[in-house]
Amino acid sequence: MPMTNVSAPLYNIKGLHSETFGFCAPVKEMSTHKAIAAIAKGHVDEIQVSTAIPGEDQVLIKVVYASMAAFDAYVADRGYFVDSFPSILGAACAGTVEKLGSGVTDLHVGDRVKFTKSMVFSETILIR
Repeated sequence: MPMTNVSAPLYNIKGLHSETFGFCAPVKEMSTHKAIAAIAKGHVDEIQVSTAIPGEDQVLIKVVYASMAAFDAYVADRGYFVDSFPSILGAACAGTVEKLGSGVTDLHVGDRVKFTKSMVFSETILIR
């Protein structure tokens, strides 16, 4: 099955409120999952973050592979461009569609997808 490129991910995690940036509506919390984050300058650890339920035109992706970019080292080590900790790391990921929100017609549960965007070192992420 070929992989499909999708647009930038949206997040509902502690420390990043996506509605602040104007690109998604708030989502309902379902459960939690693990993510890898800089928790303070020079400290990286596993954290628990909220798992969101996809809303209209949103897709929940189960991350299978995630990568870090060189810039993540600056974030983790020096806190560059971090407004508050924890800050989830990661630069690109690939995974499978786990749940679809209403209005999504071009993807299906089980589709394999890939995309490049920061903050993807997490078990699941919400995308639009």
